[in-house]
Formats: sequence, structure tokens, C-alpha cells
Amino acid sequence: MTSKLLEETGYFWLGDTPVPSGQFAPESAVVGKLSIDEEGYSRLELEGVFPNELGPLAVFGGDGSPLPEDKVIHGILKGSNKAVRLLRLQRAGGHFKSNGISFERYSAAQCLLGDGPFRDLPHPLKFHRLTLELKGFEEWLWLRGITAERTESAITASYTEPDKFTYPLDDGELQVVFGLMGPHRGKYSGPSLTLTEYAEIILMPKAALSLAGMQAQFVLFADLFILLTGSDYNLDWPTLSCREGESAQTFQLYFARHTSREKEPPGPRQWWVSFPHVEVKFGELFATWRHRREEWGPGVYLYLGTRRSVSLYEEHRFIMLMWGLESFHRRRAEPARGADRLQKKLTAFWVGWRREKTRNG
Repeated sequence: MTSKLLEETGYFWLGDTPVPSGQFAPESAVVGKLSIDEEGYSRLELEGVFPNELGPLAVFGGDGSPLPEDKVIHGILKGSNKAVRLLRLQRAGGHFKSNGISFERYSAAQCLLGDGPFRDLPHPLKFHRLTLELKGFEEWLWLRGITAERTESAITASYTEPDKFTYPLDDGELQVVFGLMGPHRGKYSGPSLTLTEYAEIILMPKAALSLAGMQAQFVLFADLFILLTGSDYNLDWPTLSCREGESAQTFQLYFARHTSREKEPPGPRQWWVSFPHVEVKFGELFATWRHRREEWGPGVYLYLGTRRSVSLYEEHRFIMLMWGLESFHRRRAEPARGADRLQKKLTAFWVGWRREKTRNG
């Protein structure tokens, strides 16, 4: 059974419903429970139905197909007080009762959680920054900023923050920054002390990107790390920022994605290279990877499929590799043809896959 990243109750309402000034939710908001599984799927079960022309009979509407792209659901969670925006929605069933509580369910392939309300922000949102904490990749990064010395009666620890790396891109800037998580500033006393060094990738495009654009950049990083580390260990969920400076609002993005079966971070036996080997040209590597992935298309996707921790017969893995090489050869020999037809096939496949996954709960 898939574990839950979040499960919390709150108030929810349709995104085009205005929120009166001084209130955190409109009068028509409905109580519901939001859950997000480890594959990034969001599911909302309401304790009623949203206001509509059909009333409780609305639960019979829809066949599980995706709702229009401009349909969103907003919410506020009870425990964490987080603001919610659910996107790429589809109905996921419900119950009608003539003498009881009728309710409806929704699923969403994208979910934004933030500290501020969405009512003051435009739709669709535009984002100025993507931040990706590299949890699990500390050894690959070769983080060595913490030093400690212990004697018979004392122990001392110090931390020297490494200089950040800044890489100019044609369409923005990429940074790798470092920091330390530990107790608050000032003196500390207690029975235990934990110091953790971390690193983050920050992408700052010159022109703000849509949610789909930022998600695509995250996927590029995830695939690049498969090539560099020899592992498809999951990157942490990204943080997106709207606006800049003191007025910036940040949101955690969850979206439906492949979940790796590898639960242990990649070690030296898997790495192709470690970060110190590529730190000077990491920005150049990322820029080249973006270009080549688009240029080579299916050849890259099929090869990456052989590198993921999915259960495949060796014959299937071999066939995918051969198909990838064949596609790569064709792309180099002649321009890509039939791209629109291929995109329609892929879209139909993913719509069917999402529908089947929703039915199976």
C-alpha cells in the first residue's frame, strides 16, 4: 500500500469563488480531507459537494476524464494552516444519498502548498525561482564542511560554509549553494546536538516560467542525476517562488511522477562521477543536457528507461536499449518526423493511465 506524504483536513472551494476580505475561506467552502501519496498524486474527499446547478446529483456527473485545465480547487488546511491549490483535476467518484450526506471526490496530478493565500496571485501562476534540496546526495556532493575534535573531557565542532557555485545560462542563472541545519543562533545547551550540512540547486530563469515549465526543469534535473550518479534515487520535491525580494511567496510542488524503488541514497559503487569532478562545469553540463535531451528525444527516454529501478525482464531492457540506439541513429541522420502524431499518442496514453490509476484507488 502506498504511504502518504500528507493527510489533513481543511476547507476547500472552487478556484473561481471569491474570498471576502478579512476571511480565510468563502461561505460556500466545503470540509474535506486531502491526501498526497509518495508518487505525488493528490486525492480530495469532500464532506459534501461544491455548489452547482444540480446540487447533490452532481456526483453522477463526469466519467473520470480530466476537467478543463482552467479548473482549480483552493483550500486551507486545519493543522498546518497551509494554502492549497489543486490542478489538473479529474472527478474520482462520490456518493449520492437522498436522505443523507452526499459527497464527491477529486484527484489532482499537481498540488501546490504554501504559506500565503492564492487570491492575490494571478492564474496561471508564474514562477521566478526553483529550489531543489539535494537530500540523500550528501556523499555524492562530498560535503565536508563540518569538522569535530574530541578529547577525554570535551568535544568541539566547527563549520565552514563552502562558497556557492554560480553558473550563467542563456536563459537565466543556476546556483549550487550550501548551508547548515542545527540549533538556533546563540548559545545552546541540551542532552543532544545534531548538525547537518546540506546543499541546494537554485534555478533562476530570466523570464518567469509557468508551473508546467518549472516542472519540466525539475524533470531535467532528475534525469541528469540518473546519468551522473548511476541511480534514480528520488530527488526531493521542489520549492517554487513567485515574485522576488521581500514579497516572494514560496510553494511546495507535488506532482504525479515515477517513484524509484531505490530507498538507499547512491554510493560510490554507483557513481559515474562525484560532484567535485564536475563542479566547475556543472552549469555547462545542465545546459548541454537540456539541449541534447530535446534534440535526441526518444533515444534519451528509452535509454533512461533502462536505468530506472523498475521491474523489467532483461530482454525488455535490451530491446529498449536497441530501440533507443535506433532512434538516436535516425535523429542524427534526418530531422524528426511525425512529432505531432507521437505527442497525441503519448497524451492519450497518459490520460488512460491516470484514469485507470484513479479507478484502482
